[in-house]
Amino acid sequence: MKNLLFLLAVCFIVFSSCKKDDCVAGDLDDVIVGTWDVHVLGTNTGEVEFQADGDLIDADDVLIGGEIGGESFDIKTYVVNSNNLLTLKAETASGSSIESEIDVTSYECDEIVFDFGGISGRLEKE
Repeated sequence: MKNLLFLLAVCFIVFSSCKKDDCVAGDLDDVIVGTWDVHVLGTNTGEVEFQADGDLIDADDVLIGGEIGGESFDIKTYVVNSNNLLTLKAETASGSSIESEIDVTSYECDEIVFDFGGISGRLEKE
């Protein structure tokens, strides 16, 4: 009986310590793909989606965007330059463009901490 209880206790410990959703953060270009809530200055400022093909969905211009001469910067892309640097680009339909660099100070599977022109923020994966 003691052996059975010991075996059950060991099984409980082993199975409770294994989580299916454990994640080991690899390179930033893999981790960043997905939908994220953007937090700047302690406020949730909106949602963005980094797609695997390099497209950036940022409908509310949370990270990059704007308008020039009545034309919106609707075509948005990103490039992961390294595990510490992202380049965001937004273009109008006529080809005008703007670019911004975001310094990544740290990241995990569900959180990316960044500095954008002296303003700190973070992305939380949904």
